[in-house]
Amino acid sequence: MAKAKRSVKFMCQECGYESPKWMGKCPNCGAWNQMVEMLEPTKKRAVIVYAYG
Repeated sequence: MAKAKRSVKFMCQECGYESPKWMGKCPNCGAWNQMVEMLEPTKKRAVIVYAYG
């Protein structure tokens, strides 16, 4: 079974702005070098099991 790909986002440590790409300067608050990489949790699919009996 293949592993689910985790999505990555970048968040500014100063104001909490989130972006899908890394930026040297936060466009929201203007802080330099405050964007840190965050891994979003994988979305697990529900498995439904039917029992016949």
